[in-house]
Amino acid sequence: LQRKINVCYQEELEAMMTKADNDNRDHKEKLERLTRLLDLKNNRIKQLEEQLKDVAYGTRPLSLCLETLPAHGDEDKVDISLLHQGENLFELHIHQAFLTSAALAQAGDTQPTTFCTYSFYDFETHCTPLSVGPQPLYDFTSQ
Repeated sequence: LQRKINVCYQEELEAMMTKADNDNRDHKEKLERLTRLLDLKNNRIKQLEEQLKDVAYGTRPLSLCLETLPAHGDEDKVDISLLHQGENLFELHIHQAFLTSAALAQAGDTQPTTFCTYSFYDFETHCTPLSVGPQPLYDFTSQ
């Protein structure tokens, strides 16, 4: 009787060991597959980041159709000839905003004090000066 019990336990142990080995092998295969997928995605991310740097830093041109407005005569002039090969100058001018009646109602004020902030790629965040009214005039340029 003891021998039968031992044989049953031995068979059960072998079955459990076989199942554990199979599960372990399956997990290793899954881990290898997921690792390959992760490597592929990381390589794609690096590739896209490099493309973004190329566009952001001017080593590859990006074709955009933007409306160019005439510059004000009193703005600071920048000597473009001081830029080195591959460098670009990014200048942003925020002249004025127009708040809708819905925006004024949500603000709960007909003469709100507002400002604008913006960030570009990995440069510091810029802020306009404070301006009052439903059509705030910021007249702010940053480079």
